[in-house]
Amino acid sequence: MHATEAVEPHLSLLCSKGLALTGVLVPLATGGRGTVTGELADSRSLQQLRKDEATIRQVFNARYRAIDVFDPAAREVEIAKRTELLCAIYRLYGTSRNLTPPELRRELQGFEVEALMSVLQRLLFAGFRSLESLVDHCEHCAAADDDLLAHVMDPLLLRYLLTLSTPGLEHSIANLSLEPLEKACRVCDRSAIRAWFQRLLADSASVPLDAPQRLRALLFELWRAGVGDLGMLAHEIAVVDVALFDEMGWENTRLFCAQLRRITGPRSEALDAFLSDEDIDGALTAAEELRQEELVAHFRRLATRYDTKLHRDVRRSIFVTANLLKRRSA
Repeated sequence: MHATEAVEPHLSLLCSKGLALTGVLVPLATGGRGTVTGELADSRSLQQLRKDEATIRQVFNARYRAIDVFDPAAREVEIAKRTELLCAIYRLYGTSRNLTPPELRRELQGFEVEALMSVLQRLLFAGFRSLESLVDHCEHCAAADDDLLAHVMDPLLLRYLLTLSTPGLEHSIANLSLEPLEKACRVCDRSAIRAWFQRLLADSASVPLDAPQRLRALLFELWRAGVGDLGMLAHEIAVVDVALFDEMGWENTRLFCAQLRRITGPRSEALDAFLSDEDIDGALTAAEELRQEELVAHFRRLATRYDTKLHRDVRRSIFVTANLLKRRSA
């Protein structure tokens, strides 16, 4: 399935009621020919493709339901919005699928599709105007990523969606250079990390809305390099996100950190506080399907010993800190 084929105009994605149609992914995977050849001739690949489509369709239709707008113009606008969103989902799915060998592919889980839809909506709310540009960014980044386990554990490329920022934030945010922050993170200087973020939020009104995206990109870089105080950096990024977007911001950073934790297992334990029970269960299910025995054993142990109080306490601390900073800068 080629990612660009998900936007071919000759394929209708929605019915007249604005609900996702069945039988769309196989034509997309065969270039609209309607015949199954090559890899898709394998019954397992075809069966998995159909199951994934059913998962996407069920989640999409459960969230949006049938359109009950009678005004033709308003109905057309709603259909267009839904079509754009479904195209984005299929393109992201197709991109990741193409980069994953058939023997490593696993079935999509419903909560992964729900998370993707929520992230796309939050990014639009935060000022990103085009779903197409978001997906283009993810396709470009994913093509240069040879981490197969990352593609398998993050099949809808959330790690790239949550690290895209607008041009101009490459080296600084609100006139604060990112270089001192990166250095402080690499040497695990917690006081310097905290001081940098305090300066950033001294005037929260001057902080650009996509600052959390750029900061998550820094976290992503350090995570990939396997260095730095990831837990401290993630905590401070969450404070910025909550200061700007409240609950929506918390969920963006929480989800991003949970994705990194799912991918690397024991190598990212500093991010444990951002996990939910559902994240752990989902990671265990994926590891079992992939027969990754080391990850299976790790997530089983984590499920047994994980205390949700850690998650609640960190969340409470982040919200308290963010609200105090907002009041001081008001």
